Amino acid sequence: MVGLHCLIQPDLVIKTGLSYRLFVSMVSKKSTQSRHNRRLEAVHLCQHSPGSSFSAIAKQMGCRHGVVKRWVTRHTQLGHVKDSPRSGRAHKASAAAVQHVLTAAQLPECTSAADIAAGAQQDVEVQLSRSSVTRILKRKGMQHLSPKVVPLPTAMQKAARIKFTRAAFCVACPFSSVCV
Repeated sequence: MVGLHCLIQPDLVIKTGLSYRLFVSMVSKKSTQSRHNRRLEAVHLCQHSPGSSFSAIAKQMGCRHGVVKRWVTRHTQLGHVKDSPRSGRAHKASAAAVQHVLTAAQLPECTSAADIAAGAQQDVEVQLSRSSVTRILKRKGMQHLSPKVVPLPTAMQKAARIKFTRAAFCVACPFSSVCV
C-alpha cells in the first residue's frame, strides 16, 4: 500500500497554508460512514466475484486479507459490518446519585464538584468522589465545576508570605538593617 505522504503534493500543502503534519492528519481521518462504506464494498466484492480470494480483494482495497475476512465473516454472521459496541466498565453511581449530581450542578449556590460529592454523601448516602462527579457531568454534556470562589489566606499563611517577602527582597536592599 502506498503511504499517504506519497500521494500528497507539496504545493497543495503550501497553498492551504497548513503545516504538513496537520494537513496529513486532516486528510487521513476517516469518518464512520466512510469506514462503513469501505467494509460494505469489500463484502460486495466478495459476494459478486466468486473466484476472487480475500487476499486479492485486500490488495485491491489496500488493506490486509485478515481484515477483509473479518468484515465478510461479520457480515455473514450478523448481517452488518458495523463496529461492535465497546464493553467498558459498568457505572457504579446509581440513577438516584446521577440525578442528584445533575440537580445540584444546576443550583446557583453550587461551587465545585467536591461540594456536590459531599452533598451526595449526605442526601443520597452514596459515596462519590470529586472525579466521579466530574465524569458524570461530562457524560451528560455539562462542564465540570471548579471552585468559583478562591478562599482567602489564613493568618498563618499571611505571616509566612510576609516573612518570605522580607527575606527575599531585603537581602539585596542597602537599607537591610532598617527593613528587618
